[in-house]
Amino acid sequence: MYHRSPPAPFRIHAQPGPTRVRCRRLRALGIGVATLRLSAGSYRVASAKPVPSDVAESDNAAWVHLTTWGSWKGHPDGEFEFGDAVFRQIVTNFKRQQTPVPFKYEHPDYVPDGSPVPSSGKIYDIRVDDDGLWGFTLFTDRAAEMIRAAEYEYCSVVVDFAAKDRVDAEEVGAELFEVGLTDHPFIDGQHPIRLPDLAVSEAA
Repeated sequence: MYHRSPPAPFRIHAQPGPTRVRCRRLRALGIGVATLRLSAGSYRVASAKPVPSDVAESDNAAWVHLTTWGSWKGHPDGEFEFGDAVFRQIVTNFKRQQTPVPFKYEHPDYVPDGSPVPSSGKIYDIRVDDDGLWGFTLFTDRAAEMIRAAEYEYCSVVVDFAAKDRVDAEEVGAELFEVGLTDHPFIDGQHPIRLPDLAVSEAA
């Protein structure tokens, strides 16, 4: 979970820290919390935007399960829900944004010292189905190697539930800010990340 204090997001977790707009960012990190499973809502989207052909055809690209449907009350920064309304807002805001949503390693601390904060990949498309929210992700070679070695199998979403349009400051609802590779997701029940087998791809 994150609050946002410009120009960079800060980790909420158990220590909220100062914020400008008190918008809640949810990160999926931690274990052993109460979950209220919601039945899958009615909202469905097969694709939010076209994926470039070189991305779609890459061996390092795959649909990644970002979060299930549900409601959670056990997060240190308060309860939250992923249902029809939130998923609809996430998809709408994703469509508005031209830059792909970044995948990171875990959840980095953004400190203004110029230190690199490398991405592990980029999300080029999202969909909503019976299992929840998915992101079509192109991983870097480094991240893909760790995923294939099962060093990373899950992810952790960072969602701004009170996002504002960057141009006119209009309130736009929930926005997918970034996603982190992790093996300790807060949200239980995710499908593990799987990439194409390189040996099979090369043989074909």
